[in-house]
Amino acid sequence: MRMLKPSVLFVLILCTIQPNNGEGIIEKTCNRAPHYFLECVKYVKSYPNYPNPAKPVDVVIIMVYIMRDKAMTTSTKSRNLLPKARPGTREYQGLQLCATSYNEIATSNFRRIRESLLRGDPKVSLDIANDVLGKVRRCEMFFHGRAGGGIRTPLTDENNEMDLVVTIAANILDSFV
Repeated sequence: MRMLKPSVLFVLILCTIQPNNGEGIIEKTCNRAPHYFLECVKYVKSYPNYPNPAKPVDVVIIMVYIMRDKAMTTSTKSRNLLPKARPGTREYQGLQLCATSYNEIATSNFRRIRESLLRGDPKVSLDIANDVLGKVRRCEMFFHGRAGGGIRTPLTDENNEMDLVVTIAANILDSFV
């Protein structure tokens, strides 16, 4: 048997190595949310419980898992703040509303978005993501009966973070529709 020349052997080895293109998929997919590109990349790369994405929908699924995790944390925080608020006040009612909303986001909304993504129906996922955005924004506005004005609520940081995560996912989903 004849020996292969070193250059042919080198090319043969290079052709058999499968590159890890997870980084490229993340960047390409996050580019579909151009105003939030850096935030998208940061979130996806920092999520420890999911392997490198193989296709764009995997990036959205990671964002949906991040949404679920943040919703569970915020629901717990809302429930922990309830005993400190005076019953019947706007703050107490707001915390109840937010706890319920975030629990729905972490359970039924999460499940529905994930299932519709897995069966290839990004339109349904986008509709649910927009519903989640509405819940998050209602949570923030309820405390003072209006939006904006620089008024902070007990959940302003969490609401802003969730708004960003879901907006990124919705932007990517919109590019699939």
